[in-house]
Amino acid sequence: MICDGRRTTPLLADTFEPRELEAWIGQARCFGFHATLSDALDYAPEDVQEIYLRLAWLASRIAPFTLVNGYIARAYAPGSLTLTFDEPSGRLRQLHAFVVTLINVLYCSSPFYQLDRDGLPADERDCLICYGASRYRIWDFRLHCSLATNIPDQPTWERLHAALLERTGLFSQPDQRVLRVEHIHLLEQQADGYFRLVGGFGLGCGGG
Repeated sequence: MICDGRRTTPLLADTFEPRELEAWIGQARCFGFHATLSDALDYAPEDVQEIYLRLAWLASRIAPFTLVNGYIARAYAPGSLTLTFDEPSGRLRQLHAFVVTLINVLYCSSPFYQLDRDGLPADERDCLICYGASRYRIWDFRLHCSLATNIPDQPTWERLHAALLERTGLFSQPDQRVLRVEHIHLLEQQADGYFRLVGGFGLGCGGG
């Protein structure tokens, strides 16, 4: 990976100038290596216990599954370099829908509300009001793991991509292109902007 949170030295730190690389990694450094279900929203402290209970229940309803056909993409946000996979069983889509309909509905504020509200057609605002994010963020979902989020242009993306493949051989072997998913986790943003793991839930067993 290019970077995994605040305590990790970027993998390619000896390939690129450190300040330049840090700028390209961007916000990805705050949340570390992960794949988001739904979105990062604000919840009231009094609802946190209910969120734990709902996550435990929904995790118990989905059996572990395997992601396949891993590849590197740029399609998910401008300036991003991401890993993504296919998931033919449909369990990932079901899991995402559970999280949106059971957890998102408890949100108390959303970073997307002001950003998206004025530009959305009236018939799409219901999604923003109900779930804290607009329809394209919620239902046009595709799992992805962001390694960098602030790459300035296509030539820089190509340089990072090539260096990552050369250093790691990522996805060069069939067994590297699959990923078993057995847990989901709850993260909380700290005062310094970084995210901390606060709960884990095993798929098919309720976790804890």
